[in-house]
Amino acid sequence: MEKRKMSAIHATYITIGLLVISKSARGLDCYQCDSSTDLHCPSLLSYQAPSRSLLPSSCHRVMEARYCIKTTGMFEGQLGTKRFCSSRDWGNYCEWVRRPGDEREYRACVFTCQMNGCNPAPTIHHTHTPLIILPLLLGIRFLM
Repeated sequence: MEKRKMSAIHATYITIGLLVISKSARGLDCYQCDSSTDLHCPSLLSYQAPSRSLLPSSCHRVMEARYCIKTTGMFEGQLGTKRFCSSRDWGNYCEWVRRPGDEREYRACVFTCQMNGCNPAPTIHHTHTPLIILPLLLGIRFLM
């Protein structure tokens, strides 16, 4: 393989590596809101079109934040949603809960994830595949 092509491949890998390192060094960004005080904190936010007024924000105020959390359930007597940063993995589960004196059951859920902005919806579908495929495609392009 000629020297020019090898240099281009090395430059591609170095650039992608620096981008990944700089993004992870910056810290975690999560959606953070409470539906009891914020009308723009619905139970479901779409990955494709999240609320324009609700964007992921820095978790720098939470010591050693590594997780984005979304909870749904009964908060202060009302059904609602909370999204926040955490240093602890809360797990992923749903359960049916009945409050004392209440005839109805409601569903309470917790969803935990570890990527920037990953807590808008209950199902987490993130992958590192683009980070793996991109260097390969760029490398093949320079080989041809």
